[in-house]
Amino acid sequence: MSQQMYSMVLGRVVAYLRQQHGWNQGELAERVDSTQSTISRVERGEVLPDALLFRELATAFDMTSDGLHDKVDEATKRAEAMAKVASPSVKEKKGDWWGAALAIVGAVGLVALVGAAVAALMGDEKK
Repeated sequence: MSQQMYSMVLGRVVAYLRQQHGWNQGELAERVDSTQSTISRVERGEVLPDALLFRELATAFDMTSDGLHDKVDEATKRAEAMAKVASPSVKEKKGDWWGAALAIVGAVGLVALVGAAVAALMGDEKK
């Protein structure tokens, strides 16, 4: 998985979890000893948090670093499956489905796809 893909999915997972806790970005930033702008950049997938911030984010959401990482991996798998269903061109790609999906649906479409995958993952976990 590329760093760009991981950043995007992690950002959507963090945003979803933050919203589920009823926090704004500033409140999450206070909980993890960071800034609102850093949380915003993480949520937009512009930056990967360092190991300390990653651990603090996981702790804020009452999970371990491994647990947060597992959520990102599962959301990525769901996004890949959704992309393959949506487009035969993505289905034909081995390995770099991310690049194929980006080329077909564009950045905005890929962000929406990842968001849908994260929402589906989190919705399933509530059941």
